[in-house]
Amino acid sequence: ISVDPKRAPVVNEFTLTGNIDVRIQQAELEYQLGREELNLLTLLEESRNLQLCLEDAEQSRARADQATLYNCVKGCLNASLHAVELDYDPKSPQFGAGPRDNTPGLYVKWATEESGMLKGDR
Repeated sequence: ISVDPKRAPVVNEFTLTGNIDVRIQQAELEYQLGREELNLLTLLEESRNLQLCLEDAEQSRARADQATLYNCVKGCLNASLHAVELDYDPKSPQFGAGPRDNTPGLYVKWATEESGMLKGDR
């Protein structure tokens, strides 16, 4: 009989005799051991998931720290900030914007003359 090393003490404790009570007790102990192993595996999996969540939170925080206005304009010699209020009509848009090449910020991809924006503004 091949026995898992963890189960060996349980199996060795009882010899297979004709006594049904001993066999029942052995089966109950093996069942309890199996449940404990399953609980341990569940806890290990939960621990791994929590560790991944912590790592993701740290990475998200690092990305959020990089997505500040200062980091967007840092390194630009002539940077200016303009507060603009825009009316956006989805049926008749006056501009289109989106990210560009993994750089922080939102860039104007196209704009009408009436919008007051130029392509490449961010």
